[in-house]
Amino acid sequence: MNYELINSINELAQSYKKSKDEKLLQEIDRLLRLLEYQSWYLKAQLGIIDNRNNDFIEDEEVKKYEELFSYSNAYSKFHLIIPLLMFLFKNYNYYMSALDLSISFMKELKDYLRPGDYAKTRTGAQRFITNTRFASNELRRLGMLRSDKEHFYHTWKLSPYGVLIAGSLYIDFVKHDLNKFLDYKLLQENAYIDALNLISLTATEIVEKNKFITILDFILEEEIVYQMMKLYEYSFREFVIIIDDFIKTCRNENKRKADNVLGKFLNKLKADREISRLADSIKLRKEIDYNIKQFYAIINNMK
Repeated sequence: MNYELINSINELAQSYKKSKDEKLLQEIDRLLRLLEYQSWYLKAQLGIIDNRNNDFIEDEEVKKYEELFSYSNAYSKFHLIIPLLMFLFKNYNYYMSALDLSISFMKELKDYLRPGDYAKTRTGAQRFITNTRFASNELRRLGMLRSDKEHFYHTWKLSPYGVLIAGSLYIDFVKHDLNKFLDYKLLQENAYIDALNLISLTATEIVEKNKFITILDFILEEEIVYQMMKLYEYSFREFVIIIDDFIKTCRNENKRKADNVLGKFLNKLKADREISRLADSIKLRKEIDYNIKQFYAIINNMK
């Protein structure tokens, strides 16, 4: 191992903390990668096989780092459902691969991440990147993401339902109607149900408060899309009922039944060519933007 390399990393890290120079950060990243490769090379020379069963529990230094970088000191996929929904809404008009979206999402939220988010999982990816992918699966399962073959593997794109839910949350946020966000707690044990409740509450408000047209006027760019989305309102009302039943069933721990009902409804939509054309036509207004860091701070109940 190259001790000069370690010293260089430490010196550059101190300089970066003072200057916040992005070039220094890139150089640190490069040197850390070299150091990682050197550790692999040493393992190859010595024939060391990574084994999770190796017990270093009595080694206090190892134990300290294992706890620091454990999954319990990171945001789970359930914590990321709502933040990812809003991030994809903000970036709706831009095409990025799923990996690039994950990296950009992580960069935007790095001020709020925990040490465990940076740890590498067994796949070799950082835990936050992995959990973002899992969060996208949850959004897709809830009908918030498109599931056609063009978008299933390569990128994540909000479905018309996802656009409406995120659009409603966006309006509340920019107009400082923050009550529902302050009630939304990112607790470890309740994160999934809390995310479902926020989605359900938002969907119900769209219908009960006649918010549908307000959202379309506020977020959509093209008049033709506006007209098509009005035709979509009936399906959205059906979706609200399905989501409400889904959450009630999940609370009763009958997730399989809930998945079956929601899955059948979404499969019906996926087979509807008119809805696919609608999804292809949606374009959001160029001025849609907001401070996602501030949004994330609010849903974490931070000041």
